[in-house]
Amino acid sequence: MNLLNFQNLLNKHKSTAESLLSNDFDNKIFGKKFYYTKSNENKYFKGIPYNIISLRIDEKDFVQSLTLHSNKLLTSNMYKSLIEEYGRPDSIQIIDTTKIKEIKSSVSSNFKQELKKVEFKTRDGSFEDKPIFILWNKQNYQLKLFFRYELNKCEITFRIPSNQF
Repeated sequence: MNLLNFQNLLNKHKSTAESLLSNDFDNKIFGKKFYYTKSNENKYFKGIPYNIISLRIDEKDFVQSLTLHSNKLLTSNMYKSLIEEYGRPDSIQIIDTTKIKEIKSSVSSNFKQELKKVEFKTRDGSFEDKPIFILWNKQNYQLKLFFRYELNKCEITFRIPSNQF
C-alpha cells in the first residue's frame, strides 16, 4: 500500500485495513472499538518511524481513525515533508497554561501509582514552539499530530473530520 494514503482507509471496513496493511489487529486492551497492532521493527511514513498502528472503529466495524505511534519526535525535516505533502497546517497549538485539578494516589505492597488530572489551555504557535497538537483539515479527513515530549514520542492520526481537537 502506498503509505501516503492512510486517509483512504477511513470509512472502510476493519478487514480492509487489516488486509491492506498486512497486519492482524487485536483489541485486548481498550474494548471493542479500539484495535492495534505492533511491529518489532520500525516502518516509516514520510521519514517518521513508527511501530504501532491503532484503529478506532464504529459499531459497524468501519474505520473512524488510524493512528501511527512513533517512538521519536518529529524533526524539522520530517515536519517539512508533511508540509510538502499536505500544505501548511490549519492549526498549531502550544500549551499556554497548566493547572493540576486533582491528584489520586494508589499504593499496594509492591506497586505505587499517582494519577494527575491536568487541565491546560492552548494558544496558537509554531513548530519551533514545541506544539502539543498540529492539525490539517482536508476535504474528507483530518491529519492530527500529537506530541508527547516527556516520552520522546508522537502520534500521527488520520481521522474522519471532527470538531474535537
